[in-house]
Amino acid sequence: MSKKQVFCSDERTALSTGAKMPLFFFDIRDGKSHSPDTEGTHYVGALEARVDAVKMLVAMAQDEVQGGLQSNLSVTVSDESRRPVMEANIDCSIKVF
Repeated sequence: MSKKQVFCSDERTALSTGAKMPLFFFDIRDGKSHSPDTEGTHYVGALEARVDAVKMLVAMAQDEVQGGLQSNLSVTVSDESRRPVMEANIDCSIKVF
């Protein structure tokens, strides 16, 4: 008998019903290097993972503005089977006159 998958609207509901929260991986590229996520993070669903990926990318862009003049940043979100489900990119360039 297979276990019924429960889709939950928030983390508290997921935890209280015993639903398994899916695992997502966030692989980061900053134009110079690639940092694969080897541990992953559990989220209620893909929307929450997508929101965090965008927040992560914005924070990376803020750091890049302080450290350099040009960079291509990306975060690839993959599901538990390591299948990419989303990629977010930001191209940063600063011209100093």
